[in-house]
Amino acid sequence: MGLRNLTIKKTGVGKVRCGLDSLKNRHLCLAFTQSLRNEGGNQKAMTKKHADKMIPRLPDNPGGREKVELILACMDELLKTKCAEDISICHLSEMSGLAAQTIYRIFPSPASVCFTLANRYLGEICRVQGCAAIYENCHNWQDAVEKGLTAMRDYFRQHPQAMALMFGSGTSREIKAADRNGMRALVSEVIGFLFALRLIPEFPHMMHYSLIALELNDAVWNLSYDLHRDITDFYLAQGIRAVTAYAGLYLPVYPTVSAI
Repeated sequence: MGLRNLTIKKTGVGKVRCGLDSLKNRHLCLAFTQSLRNEGGNQKAMTKKHADKMIPRLPDNPGGREKVELILACMDELLKTKCAEDISICHLSEMSGLAAQTIYRIFPSPASVCFTLANRYLGEICRVQGCAAIYENCHNWQDAVEKGLTAMRDYFRQHPQAMALMFGSGTSREIKAADRNGMRALVSEVIGFLFALRLIPEFPHMMHYSLIALELNDAVWNLSYDLHRDITDFYLAQGIRAVTAYAGLYLPVYPTVSAI
């Protein structure tokens, strides 16, 4: 969809593929502060000025929400050709046709737009990964790891802008922290699926170990993105190996016919 179809009021707003349901300011403020809490209390070390530049002021009125959708769609488009740190409010103003001051009233910085867009991507990833159907035909937890991580990699390949935001060199601390916060909720849901399917037994500190396993996978995927601007099949396989090897320290290991 071209951005010319995303003009507001007179021609109507087009819906981008990764459209937000109407986000409220308080939802993103909570996501922002919670992500910092999970980073070990970094919100205390963060200056108020920096925090103010990250948290958007999302309007409740229909016209304001249309502008939000347009700005996020433009950022999504710009990320196809530019690194996040190279995108300015002027770029967004030029592409959207909105005055720079109008954008600043909603998003105090380009980083604020990226943070909001990253939360949108994270919501979509959780919806993809949180689908019970992914795990229904798994024979053991190793199959579940492989299918879950493959589904996540496929999402990132379909949304290279999301891959750039999550794994690019300009990825902010706040986006990384929000990613961990989102993954915590996702892991809890997936563990529930695997319990229900009797693919894993219950053991102490399962959430903690699962999050460490995902951090190992993220490290592998970060390397893949740094080298190839992609999560290649080779690094997908290495991420699966890393997760299953670590999880295998705590879970019973079953024979698998995986070619990995």
